[in-house]
Amino acid sequence: MEVSFSMINTVLCVVGVIVMIYGWRFFNWVWLKPKKMDKFLREQGLNGNPYKFLYGDIKEMVQMTTDARSKPINLTDDIIPRVMPFFYDSARRLMVKERIFTLGWAHYQ
Repeated sequence: MEVSFSMINTVLCVVGVIVMIYGWRFFNWVWLKPKKMDKFLREQGLNGNPYKFLYGDIKEMVQMTTDARSKPINLTDDIIPRVMPFFYDSARRLMVKERIFTLGWAHYQ
């Protein structure tokens, strides 16, 4: 049984179209949607960290956690900046009001 050239060509074209469709969906999910959301949030006044492909803010999170855990803590110190330093710093920088709610407690700056 011999497969004709046009049948192989048709199958390759269909596979190519399917790969292109899923490639576009992946590109849209990984790059276009986050950049679009970043743009909309910045237009609304939420100027956070810019979008970084794949790894995001992990490098900054690890650095801040390492720095926070390397310092000693007293019993009277606030524990939130030590346990969640990146989230605490982000909330402190990005909050419109001077109040940060964490785990039901209000911390005033």
